Amino acid sequence: RIISNFGAGGGTDNATRPYLDKVSKILGQQIVIDNKGGASGAIGIEAAIKSAHDGYTFLATPSLSIAIVPHVRKVSYDVFKDLAPVTMHGDGMMMLAVHPSLPVKTVPQLVALAKARPGELNYASTSPGSSNHLSGELLKSLAGINIVRVTYKGAGSAINALMGGEVQLMFPSYGSVKGHIAQRRMRALAMTSPKPSALAPEMPTMASAGLPGYESISYT
Repeated sequence: RIISNFGAGGGTDNATRPYLDKVSKILGQQIVIDNKGGASGAIGIEAAIKSAHDGYTFLATPSLSIAIVPHVRKVSYDVFKDLAPVTMHGDGMMMLAVHPSLPVKTVPQLVALAKARPGELNYASTSPGSSNHLSGELLKSLAGINIVRVTYKGAGSAINALMGGEVQLMFPSYGSVKGHIAQRRMRALAMTSPKPSALAPEMPTMASAGLPGYESISYT
């Protein structure tokens, strides 16, 4: 069993599933993903720690859950004492996506709109300390804008909220929304990685699009 400490369809889940078949063949064991989202990934981490220490349970978690969450909320575990690292299997950048009705096509246009309408634009986020939360706060800080965070239980709910127009923008993982972007259910403005991504080479980075120093990557 691999516990993914965020919900199905999110970045951690999408980064882990491609490995299942290969790892199953190597180990000679069937492997399943057990999604236990909530509390910025703390619920899944706690479940992994409390599981039988028999080598049959692994944890797939983004680095933010390990490095950041214990500093923004009270947790019942010590990541240095209770977890043992095995390997890093991916790094994931987010992208800035907006609802197609928003009259912006670039990051500078979004910043200008937010400055003209302070406190009126909402961005979707999962729990405190998550990558989409911190990406949104970094945008606010570097751009000097006032946008409002709206919290959802999981990435799937937040993505649905963006497509439904409940919020105007979000920082989802690329893999979780590329189909929605292709179908024009949302509009992508930029990637959060420091360099252009091979997954979307035509997409500018946040830094090259007008926010020097912007970088947000989560390792899993």
